[in-house]
Amino acid sequence: MNAVKRCIGFILLSLFLALTPCSASLPGVSANTNVQAASAAAVKLSETSVTLIKGQTTRLTISGTDSTVTWKSSKKSVAKVNAKGKVTALKKGAATITAIVDGAKYTCKVKVVTPSISAKTVSLAVGKTKKLKISGTTETVTWKSSNKKVATVSKTGKITAKKAGTATITATVLGKKYKCVVTVSKAASSSSGTTSSSASNGSSTSGSSSGSSASSGSSSSTTTSSVVYITKTGSKYHRAGCRYLSSSMIEIDLSTAIAKGYEACSVCN
Repeated sequence: MNAVKRCIGFILLSLFLALTPCSASLPGVSANTNVQAASAAAVKLSETSVTLIKGQTTRLTISGTDSTVTWKSSKKSVAKVNAKGKVTALKKGAATITAIVDGAKYTCKVKVVTPSISAKTVSLAVGKTKKLKISGTTETVTWKSSNKKVATVSKTGKITAKKAGTATITATVLGKKYKCVVTVSKAASSSSGTTSSSASNGSSTSGSSSGSSASSGSSSSTTTSSVVYITKTGSKYHRAGCRYLSSSMIEIDLSTAIAKGYEACSVCN
């Protein structure tokens, strides 16, 4: 009887020893599976969404793997992607860029916008204001003036004319610049009132016939003497023959030039 018990005990011990290595290997299998899962989770696309202006490009990358990546665009007419993940914005709209790695897919939503500025040139008198707007996008816009002494611009695009001259207002959206040239002129002067007064005095001191003649002559003389010239750039007005008119020469009435903020050239005046 004891021999039978010993035999049974031996058999049970043998079975235990035989099964123990198999049981010990199970954690190893589970750990290997976890490593693979962790490796898959480490694969990452550099962007999941991006906004581009028509014509702009961006580069998408896959990290966490050395496997070959295949790139695809859901709408090539809006945004295309090459074999290296370079995305090019072609027209306004939306597209999804997909990177395929070892059968797994990673996506990035691309939005293409076409911003525009409400005005490219603005003329203001000193003290006046004008609001510029950027349409076609909801992205952040930054505003800047090239000459704050002439014209300032607020964070919302409101221009305030400070003094006669020119300034360029620049709006920056997604790295692209949109510009508006602002020309500021002096407020209406009393020059027209002076001319009117002079004409009135001349009329009162002369007879109706001679006054009419004098007035006509005065008008002709004034017209001739009031013609000055400006250049495409600069803030001075010039007389005919001035050396500063060699590059460009634009005829303008003297009172108009003064009203627009031009000053007399120190060389020819």
